[in-house]
Amino acid sequence: MAFFKVDEATAAQRAADKAAALQLRDEQRAAAELQRNEEAFRKSPAGQARLSLERGNQIFQISLDLENIKALVIPMGNAHTTRQATDVSDVINSIVVEGWDFHTLSTTFVNEGEESRDKFMASGQYVAVRGRIVGTYVFTRSS
Repeated sequence: MAFFKVDEATAAQRAADKAAALQLRDEQRAAAELQRNEEAFRKSPAGQARLSLERGNQIFQISLDLENIKALVIPMGNAHTTRQATDVSDVINSIVVEGWDFHTLSTTFVNEGEESRDKFMASGQYVAVRGRIVGTYVFTRSS
């Protein structure tokens, strides 16, 4: 059985090649992560605002869910709604940071259906509505 002796120069070259390959892999991963972050930002409200500003638009409009309303109907009981509010302050602030001034807010209720049950031992029905409250924000370019 023969033993092959690897000279020091070959071993050093292999180590350098491995280090270079690891560095290249890390750089590629960092570039891919940067690209994913950029794509995610472009899809966000602040990213959309920046793109609108870059296009030279004079106004920017966005609709955001402000409150989610769910129907809860209890058999042989009553009907209720539960409400879950959403704080959009950070979103609005991020749009202002991109160069927009808040101008107008309009809200609307989007009805997504209702649940109903007949009253127990009485005439009529219990009804609970489900849906969401949507705020439409309009911004103008900062002066």
